[in-house]
Amino acid sequence: MWVNVLKTTLSIVLIIIGVCYPAIVYFGLAYFELNTVLLAVLGVLVLRIMLTRKKVTIAPWFIPASLLGGMCLVGAIGWQSTLIASLYPVIISSVMLVSFSYSLWRGPSVIETFARLQEPELDERGVRYTRKVTQVWCGFFVINIGIASWTVFSQDLALWALYNGFISYCLMGVLLGGEFIFRQWYKQRAQS
Repeated sequence: MWVNVLKTTLSIVLIIIGVCYPAIVYFGLAYFELNTVLLAVLGVLVLRIMLTRKKVTIAPWFIPASLLGGMCLVGAIGWQSTLIASLYPVIISSVMLVSFSYSLWRGPSVIETFARLQEPELDERGVRYTRKVTQVWCGFFVINIGIASWTVFSQDLALWALYNGFISYCLMGVLLGGEFIFRQWYKQRAQS
């Protein structure tokens, strides 16, 4: 039992560290060399892959995002490049866009997969709704990739860290919260 609690706690901590990548790079560079910061992040990424690889069925983008993100970090270490290290959020959003788009083509959509965790017997109306939500997320990722890329090539590390480590997550939160509120309204309307 304690092993499972420890493993779960460690997985959560590793996810938080992954989410905080821009802040870690920004503040880490104030005290350490680029390679030291990136090797630490790469170590966390490898540990996260080892601990969460069984959850790939719910999050099919996890392995490609981790591998491409890892390659980005290795490239940044090899070339001593802050610019390459800054591409990490762009890569992650790109993998998410490809995964969500692919799920629309092949089915089930990513959002349908998540919805079926709570409602295994999702009706056709629910399937159509989850496809539309998946399309909205694809639009979000396109916009996020554009803005994240702009912050990379602006070469302003503070701006990059602010957008990729804070603003983009706030926008995701607004999208998640807005969809949740809309879904409640949509369900009530469907029942009346």
